[in-house]
Amino acid sequence: NNKQLSEFEYKMTNNSAEAQSGLSVRVYFKTENGNAGSSYVLEKYWDQSGSANISGPTSVGSGVYYYTITYSGSLAAGSTWQFNTSLHLSNWADTYRSGNDWWRSGRFRNSYGETTTLPIYKDGVLIHGTTPYCPNHLG
Repeated sequence: NNKQLSEFEYKMTNNSAEAQSGLSVRVYFKTENGNAGSSYVLEKYWDQSGSANISGPTSVGSGVYYYTITYSGSLAAGSTWQFNTSLHLSNWADTYRSGNDWWRSGRFRNSYGETTTLPIYKDGVLIHGTTPYCPNHLG
């Protein structure tokens, strides 16, 4: 079932002593099997913040794209926002394989743990994680 390969969730925790706003997360993926970037969808299933909006996909070249999840709210000090989503083709075709995607190359497992492949931005500046600077890294 393709949905199982593409559904995931993350928690963003504010470990600072003050509330944080202007936060966003990027989900990088690579097109394959002749699928156009515009045929991919990042579907929001559950958003604990109640303020997340999804935009994209945005191309960075060589078939690599990202979706941006932008939070309009403020994450209180010591608080966490959970987000459940799925990246898939709009027609749910089985020609999408998430294994080549940057977001999947992190330390995903059955329990929460720190990952660097879902980069977090504050006011557009990277504050946590990494991005696929070299599109060839995605193989």
